[in-house]
Amino acid sequence: MARLFTPFTQADNTTTRKNGGTGLGLTISKRFCEMMGGSIELESSPGTGSRFLVRLPSETPEIPALPKTVAPPVPDPMAARLTAAAAREQREYLSKVLVIDDDPTMHDMIQLYLAREGFAHIMARDGAEGLRLARGLKPDVITLDVMMPGMDGWSVLKELKQDPDVAGIPVVMLTLMDDRNLGFALGADGYILKPIDWEMLGAVIKRCVRNNSGAERLVNSLGLGQ
Repeated sequence: MARLFTPFTQADNTTTRKNGGTGLGLTISKRFCEMMGGSIELESSPGTGSRFLVRLPSETPEIPALPKTVAPPVPDPMAARLTAAAAREQREYLSKVLVIDDDPTMHDMIQLYLAREGFAHIMARDGAEGLRLARGLKPDVITLDVMMPGMDGWSVLKELKQDPDVAGIPVVMLTLMDDRNLGFALGADGYILKPIDWEMLGAVIKRCVRNNSGAERLVNSLGLGQ
């Protein structure tokens, strides 16, 4: 409870981390309450439940304007860099990931992982549905299986990269097939073999998000193509 309003705090700090984290919602709520001169409190008992109590003044004090004689503050380069870094981090945790895979078990595993890491996730059960969702929702990153009925992953990847509306969306292959050269030749931005290394997947997705936003260039997805 003492750490509940801290951003991205994990209740379970072990490597397996079965429990989720706090995310940004409560941190933002606390900040909004404080900006309005109020507060937010928590009461919680095991087996009973939790109650959040928000206290706000009926009228918020006005911020006095600066005197005209006061010179504007000099921009701080370090503060600007920190602000830019915070914006990039926020973008990562607000990014949408489209998962195209026909295996329901894999869907559940990836969905739990993405939710725990703070990513929004969209699920597609086959290649055709994946293409439709990619074109309609414009996700920030796509993960793509190869062996699927009907339209396989190679065909989906080829269509994605030939469509100018979605060609710029990074695609990370998640598959049992060890054919990196073909994946990168068709335009994949990352290639991870199943069973998935979750730490590597998170690193690749975050790099793809930053690359897609123009913050940095993704060079061969952490060397996975070597």
